[in-house]
Parts: sequence; C-alpha cells; structure tokens
Amino acid sequence: MVEFYNVYSNNNNILPFIYSNDEVDKAFLQFQKVLKIDEDDKTANYNLSLLYFEQKEFDKAKKHVDSLLKTGANVQHLVKLLENNNVKF
Repeated sequence: MVEFYNVYSNNNNILPFIYSNDEVDKAFLQFQKVLKIDEDDKTANYNLSLLYFEQKEFDKAKKHVDSLLKTGANVQHLVKLLENNNVKF
C-alpha cells in the first residue's frame, strides 16, 4: 500500500491517515454522507475511489472515478490504475 500512496498521492488523498488510525469504516460512512449532500464532491469521490480500489471493489471505484471525470477532474492516474485491473472505461 505504501507504493500506491507514493505514486498516486495528491492533496485530496487522506487515506494514509485513515489507514494509520484504523478509521476505514468511519471514512466510508463520512464520504458517503458528503455525497448525499453533493454527489459531485471531488474529495469524497476521489477518496472513495481509492478506498474501494484498496478493497478490490473495482466496479465501485470506477463509479467514483466516472463521477470525477464528469466534473473535469484530472484523474487519469486513477483510470490507468483501474484499467490495469481490467476495468473498462
């Protein structure tokens, strides 16, 4: 997982903190609450895509990457990451 963070980290990626504090379940809930208020929230979609990727739930990760792409976010690194795991865009 450390390599993953080194390659794909950015200012929106708070996953190292979440994992280091065993807060994964809480993070899922909080990001999902944010998306109920604003389904286009980039930080929530970005971090949920990473959380689902780490859980190997690639279709769920893709859903959040698709949301990011619709907003014009530059997340080609996430697209590539998922494509490397046989997810089609």
